[in-house]
Amino acid sequence: MASKKMSPDARFFCGVSLGLIFGPVFGIVLNNLAVGVSLGVTLGVALGFALRGRKDDGEA
Repeated sequence: MASKKMSPDARFFCGVSLGLIFGPVFGIVLNNLAVGVSLGVTLGVALGFALRGRKDDGEA
């Protein structure tokens, strides 16, 4: 998903967007929309920071 040409901010935004997209899905699965959305936002921000801070392969 995250290519080497994407800036760190773009990777962070992708992670947060994925969390916002999948949050309501978690809510439907858990039968509690509020918990699902909060879980999705939390995971999205965590994924965003993980993608943003990740070193690309080949960089020293």
